[in-house]
Amino acid sequence: MQNLLKLLSLVGLLLIGFSGTAMTDTIPASLIPQDTVFINVSDDNNFTIHHTIQKKETLYSISQHYGLTMGDLYYFNPQIVGSLISPGKKLTIPLPKKSILRFQSKTVSRNDYYALCYKVQKGDTAYKIAKTRFKMPVDTLLERNSIITHNLDIGQILHVGYLKKSGIPTAHHNFNNNPQYTEERLKELAYKKATGDRKGFTETGAAYCKKGLKDNAGHSVLHRTAKLRSYITIKNPMTGKTVRAKVLGRIPKSVHTKDVIVVVSQQTARALGGKDDRFYVWVKK
Repeated sequence: MQNLLKLLSLVGLLLIGFSGTAMTDTIPASLIPQDTVFINVSDDNNFTIHHTIQKKETLYSISQHYGLTMGDLYYFNPQIVGSLISPGKKLTIPLPKKSILRFQSKTVSRNDYYALCYKVQKGDTAYKIAKTRFKMPVDTLLERNSIITHNLDIGQILHVGYLKKSGIPTAHHNFNNNPQYTEERLKELAYKKATGDRKGFTETGAAYCKKGLKDNAGHSVLHRTAKLRSYITIKNPMTGKTVRAKVLGRIPKSVHTKDVIVVVSQQTARALGGKDDRFYVWVKK
């Protein structure tokens, strides 16, 4: 009897050791790597995935596949605004929770879905991943990944659901509940609408105006390279307003970062429709 107990204990230890290491930094053996999509989770528990641009794909076709408008795509990928895209570049795509199939029924063809996987982060527990992040029973998560212990390793890959290969329906997205997103999206759309007028402008970046200070300088600016006492043209593409302003000095290096391309007077900021201390502008010397 004692020998039998020792044998069972040994087998249990081997199984626990296998479950804690076999899944680490590897895709579960039952999944095909090219059919596997990894989920990124933000601090507020919103999901995104990455899409690698393929040959003959356009930003429009990609946005349509994922149920997004072009404005949505630009919001989640500000680096592509005004840039050329090429195969191999990655785009961030919002993943609605409605689009995740958490349980595979017999009527669902596995060939029609990608496997959705999640990499365990610091502070994650089996309960937190299953119940908080993906709304499924803990036992379902453990059984799907052949895990017999609640102890998870950082970097461990877990299969958490499925995503339909045909794309994401527009109706699954619900951005209206995020006021910050809506505001930023409108700014991006305004930017794109105004890009046709950008011809001739040589610089793009932030304008800075210190609010609350007395300002009797009229339409004047500080600039790094423009000739002193010359006039430069500044446009706010978000409002469509343009101002000619006089260069009175240089931008102090110790005060402003490189993204600030012009420091403007309060009168100049008001004429451009700038409501914040910093706002986006185009500059033509």
